Amino acid sequence: MKTTMVVMAFIAVAGLIGCGDDEDATGSTGSGGNGGAGGSATGRVADVLALTGDATAGATVFNSSCGQANCHGADGTASTTNARDLTTFASTISDARLIQVIIDGSVGQNVMPPLGGQFSDQEIADVVAYVRATFP
Repeated sequence: MKTTMVVMAFIAVAGLIGCGDDEDATGSTGSGGNGGAGGSATGRVADVLALTGDATAGATVFNSSCGQANCHGADGTASTTNARDLTTFASTISDARLIQVIIDGSVGQNVMPPLGGQFSDQEIADVVAYVRATFP
């Protein structure tokens, strides 16, 4: 009984946390943040937006991290996971929101781990260029 209550409390808290950070088409950046190069999540998004992404370099980063079967998959459909289907979703959000989700991840219905500490600003810009070129 005690274990059940703890699990239920965890699920409730996780659900509340997800209310502000779930990916949506509005471009909302949600809350939280990875300080990154800009000193704040908003600053880092601006830093990445200022860079020119290379879709070819982005393909390498995407395929080694995001294109795995346990994530979005090489074809972006996330057919074997709870990740977003990039073939239908990527075109509905702004570059700023896409960058924010890569940096901070998201919780809610479609969970994505934060990757801001794993990728440089240039690598994030490259992935965004690849996603835009591949999943328009």
